[in-house]
Amino acid sequence: MSKEITAILEEGRKNIKAGSTRKDSKCPFTGGLKLRGKTFTGIVVSKDTHRTVKVEWTTRQFVKKYERFMVKRTKVAAHNPEVINAQVGDVVIIAECKPLSKTKKFVVIKNLGHSLEYAIKKESIEDDKKVKEGKKPVKKEANAEDVSDDSDNSDDEQTEEDPKEE
Repeated sequence: MSKEITAILEEGRKNIKAGSTRKDSKCPFTGGLKLRGKTFTGIVVSKDTHRTVKVEWTTRQFVKKYERFMVKRTKVAAHNPEVINAQVGDVVIIAECKPLSKTKKFVVIKNLGHSLEYAIKKESIEDDKKVKEGKKPVKKEANAEDVSDDSDNSDDEQTEEDPKEE
């Protein structure tokens, strides 16, 4: 186990009040869960099931053929202990542990707070949905009217400019 994980666990155990905690066998702070392997930092995307969160992070990979970077998203399920109680939009640190269920192989070990980036992304998605529901794009009709109006104006301008030049 790395020094970083050890420091986070010690800090977490100090912050827990002795009288108010319940024993959770899947919690690295109150139970006997041992951490191993890799740690990741990501944003909590959903919190639908009991004590489970989905954490997502992005990585950039260079594609040599196209000489561009490709953005890859990784989304994993992680155990959310009652001690931490991460909410949607929070930036969290997760650590690998033994398999806790069919899909959960990570546990949240630290909540770093709410992400402004996630809030902005969520607002833009909601705005796009409102535009799609409220207004249907009518590009063909608008373009036909604009073209006819422009051609009429351009003809008028040409006829007016000709007498002035002479």
